[in-house]
Amino acid sequence: CQYVLLLNNDVHLSPDFLTSLTTWLSTTPAAGIATPKIRYAEPDNVIWYGGGLFRWPRLLGVMVGLDEIDHGQYDRPQIVDFATGCCMLVKRDVFETIGLLNESFFFYQEDIDFCIRAASKGYQIWYRPEALIWHRVSQSTVNDLSKRTYLYAQSRFIFFGQHIHGWRWFPVLGLEILRLARIVGTAVLRGQFEQAWAYVGGLTSGIRAMFLSR
Repeated sequence: CQYVLLLNNDVHLSPDFLTSLTTWLSTTPAAGIATPKIRYAEPDNVIWYGGGLFRWPRLLGVMVGLDEIDHGQYDRPQIVDFATGCCMLVKRDVFETIGLLNESFFFYQEDIDFCIRAASKGYQIWYRPEALIWHRVSQSTVNDLSKRTYLYAQSRFIFFGQHIHGWRWFPVLGLEILRLARIVGTAVLRGQFEQAWAYVGGLTSGIRAMFLSR
C-alpha cells in the first residue's frame, strides 16, 4: 500500500474525508502525514482538533481550537507540529524510515512521539480542514477516570525520557512539580482521593519506565 490510515473506532466520517487526505499526500512530496479537522460527536459543531502545536519547553501537545464552536476559524490548511492518532493518514515510506509507533507508550503521547520522529526526518505534517470527522472522545476510558489519569501521567514521563535532554530538564521538572502540586492539591480539596493517588501512581510508573528504557 502507499498509505496507512490510523483511525479510532469511535468516529463518524464525512464521505470524502479520505479522498481529501490522499489527494493532498499524493500531490505534496514533502508531506508525510495528513490529518483532518475533528469535531466532537456531541455536540457536533464543537471543535476537538483544529491543528496541533507544541507547548515548550515540555513539547506537550496543544489541540488548537479545543472546545470552540466551529465557525470556520480554523479552515486554513497548514503545517502543524503534530497530528492526533485519532486520525492520521501516513505515507508508507514514513514507517519505513522511522519505524512504527513506539510501544513504550501504552496509552497517550504515542502519536506526538511519532510525529516528532517523522518531522526530525524532514516530513511535513499537514492539517487539512476540508477533511472532517467527528470523534466520541475518550471512549476507551470513559467509565474509568482514574485509569485515564494514571495512564496520562505515566505517558508524560515516558515521553520526557524520549525527548527531553540536557539543560531542558530543569524547566521541565520545575513545571512538573508545580503541575503535581496543583492536580493533587485540587483533587484532595475536592475529596477526589482516588484521582490524586492515580496521578501520583502514574507519574511514579512513568519515571520508573523512563529509567528502565535508558
